[in-house]
Amino acid sequence: MNTINQDVIDQLWNEACELAEKEQYIVTLKSRKKSPVIEITNDYIRLQLENGNSDAKIRKDHFVSVLGTLNDKKKIQQRDTKGTEERYVLGLMSMMPYFERKVTGATPNYFITLRDELIQKLLVNKV
Repeated sequence: MNTINQDVIDQLWNEACELAEKEQYIVTLKSRKKSPVIEITNDYIRLQLENGNSDAKIRKDHFVSVLGTLNDKKKIQQRDTKGTEERYVLGLMSMMPYFERKVTGATPNYFITLRDELIQKLLVNKV
């Protein structure tokens, strides 16, 4: 199993929060929905969901979970995630320069991969 250097995780999370604050919304991986950002803390990004009656908190641990799966598998799709929050993490990653959103196939498959410059930054330690 691979783990990611905590400094890299913290840097990516801080940049994700800065991006969410700047853009004031996060898209889904398929870019079909935009959810407004309503609160940002060191621990989470809170979004107003499309129906307007509920919200979702993207917690840092959701981000770390998705990043870990991506680090292990080298790509991640929505079906590899557990819930709404992790699905929005994929959308957030698609907005960041370290990650690349890709679409393949006649019936589109959407997924996120690491860009080469991030792969170089991930200081992977074998556990």
